[in-house]
Amino acid sequence: MEQQVAGLGGYVYWKKALYGELSFYRTADGAFSALRAGQDIHTDGGVAALKGYNPYWRIAYTHEWGPNSMMVGTYGLVADRYPSNFDTSTPTDRFRDIAADAQYQYITDPHVFTAQATYIHEKQSYNASFPVAAATGAGIGAGPAPANPTDTLRTFKVKGTYYYNRQYGGTLAYFSTTGSADAGLYGEDAEGRARKPDSAGYIIELDYLPIQNVRLVLQYTAYNKFNGAATNFDGNGRNARDNDTLFFNLWVAF
Repeated sequence: MEQQVAGLGGYVYWKKALYGELSFYRTADGAFSALRAGQDIHTDGGVAALKGYNPYWRIAYTHEWGPNSMMVGTYGLVADRYPSNFDTSTPTDRFRDIAADAQYQYITDPHVFTAQATYIHEKQSYNASFPVAAATGAGIGAGPAPANPTDTLRTFKVKGTYYYNRQYGGTLAYFSTTGSADAGLYGEDAEGRARKPDSAGYIIELDYLPIQNVRLVLQYTAYNKFNGAATNFDGNGRNARDNDTLFFNLWVAF
């Protein structure tokens, strides 16, 4: 929902150890329309429309000793979303995300190492979309047409990053998404079975900072599985590895 919502919240940080945050997000319309500048607000499904104020929370514990630091925490979001951003008279679908994460850092001169991991469990309750899809075979407007009243998504990510002299760096990461089989959301395979959103792969990245505010990035993303299968995931012969991506980026800060 980036650049689609407006939020207001606050945080506390106690004795450089306990961090707590609570924020609420709503549709960025009316006086907040400028926050959606550049978004496709004229197409059904182009942006998200939320009901009321939707809470986001974050709680974390941090600790430092010598060149080391660590953090463990939890965060989450409950969002009530209208299936169609053109029709806010309907009921809403609810998305509830509850997550845990951790980070470790070792910072010296010349070595910097960071390890991060997160796990997100999302429950999707299609209180608006499912009854309509079950009755008509289609969603509300451009909204989803789920075959199940509720679905889940589970996301796991872990990565490690190392820099030498704050100039030469590299990152190795692994990601995995698993979830409920739902023919209405993900289609069916050649045997007529509901597909799953299961995807997994890894990321390799090389970084070079010739000067402090300039970074060159070469990143390769490889998929072991995509949308539930390693081969022929779409029924038309496309394999997971066909989504592999090589990316080059020039980053400049000023």
